[in-house]
Amino acid sequence: MIKKSSLIFSFLIRFRLRVLKFEKTEESKLKTNLKLALILLLPLFANSLIQAQQTVQDTLSCFAPLTGFISRIYPFNQPPFFFLIRTNSEALRIGDIKGDIGVTDNMALRSYLTFSIQNFSQISQQDSQVFINSAKIRLGNLGSMGNGVGGIYPIFNNNPNLPLVADHIDFGTVLDTTDWDAGEIGNNQTITPETAIVMDSVDINAIYTEFDVKNSLQYDIDLNKNLSQYRLAFSSFETDNDFFSDNLIFRGAYLSIPENLRPKLILNYTVYKFGDTDFDGFVTELDVQLVLEKIVNNSTLSDLDLKVGDVDGNGKLQVNDASLILQYANGLITKFPVEN
Repeated sequence: MIKKSSLIFSFLIRFRLRVLKFEKTEESKLKTNLKLALILLLPLFANSLIQAQQTVQDTLSCFAPLTGFISRIYPFNQPPFFFLIRTNSEALRIGDIKGDIGVTDNMALRSYLTFSIQNFSQISQQDSQVFINSAKIRLGNLGSMGNGVGGIYPIFNNNPNLPLVADHIDFGTVLDTTDWDAGEIGNNQTITPETAIVMDSVDINAIYTEFDVKNSLQYDIDLNKNLSQYRLAFSSFETDNDFFSDNLIFRGAYLSIPENLRPKLILNYTVYKFGDTDFDGFVTELDVQLVLEKIVNNSTLSDLDLKVGDVDGNGKLQVNDASLILQYANGLITKFPVEN
C-alpha cells in the first residue's frame, strides 16, 4: 500500500513538473508572440495615429496673376507718379533704381506675393480645422545693388542695414496702383505691418531667402480666406533720390522661371476636430477624460493641445471645456461655442 502510494505521489510530482515546464514554455511562446505582434502592429498603429492627426508637409507655389511689382517714378523736384504694374513677372524688385525717363529721376519699386489657400477653406467646411505648425516663404535670390554697385546690400541715405520687411496685407483680386500703400500703418489693406524681416544683409552665395509667416497664414485660414498676401518693401522708405540704384531682386512667378526657384510657401500643418484631444478622428468620452487629466495634473499644453481642447474659446483649458466635449460626445450639442 505504501509502495503504491509512493508511486502515485511520484507520478503526481512528475506530472506537475511537466505541467510547470509546459506552462513555462507556453508563457515564453506567448511573450514571443506578443513581441512579434507588437513589432508587426506598431507601424500600423503609428500610421493610424498619423492618419488621425493628418499632419501634412506641403509646398504651395505663388499665384502668378497676383504676384509681381509696382514701380513709381520720382522726377527731380516734381510729384511722384506711377509708372508700371507687372504681375506674373520674371523678377520681384524692391528698392529704387535710376529711372528710365531721364538722368534726374529715380524709380521706386515694391513687390507683392499672393498664395492661394482655398483648399484650407474646403477643409473647414468638412467639420475640421487646420493648425499651422510652421510656415515660411522661400524666395529665389537673383541679385542686389548698393549705391549702384552690384552684389552688396542696398544703402539708403548711408544706412547699409535698412531691413527688407514683409507686410501681411489683403489687396484682393487685383493688383493696382492703390496697393502701393498697402502694408502701411493705418491703410485699410494692411493686416499686420512688418510681420517678418526678410533680410538685412546679402549672402551672395545663398540660393534662397526664407522668412516666417506662420501667424499670418494661420490668421488667413481662421478667417476662411482664399488668398494669403504679402508686400515686400523697405520699412517706411521708398527712395533716397541719390540717383544710384539700391535694390534687391528675387525670382518671380513667370512660367519661364524653373519651378523650384519661383516663390514658395513651405508649410507643415495638422488637420483636427475641436474636442478630439486624443486625435483619433472622433470626439468621445475618452477625450473628456484626457482633458480632465490635463487639468488635474496641470499639464503643460502645446499650442495645438490648447487649440483643440479650448472648445469654449476663452483661451484656457478648463472644466467647462470637458463638460462641453461630454455633451458633444453624447449628442446633446452639435457645435462648440468656439465655432460660432
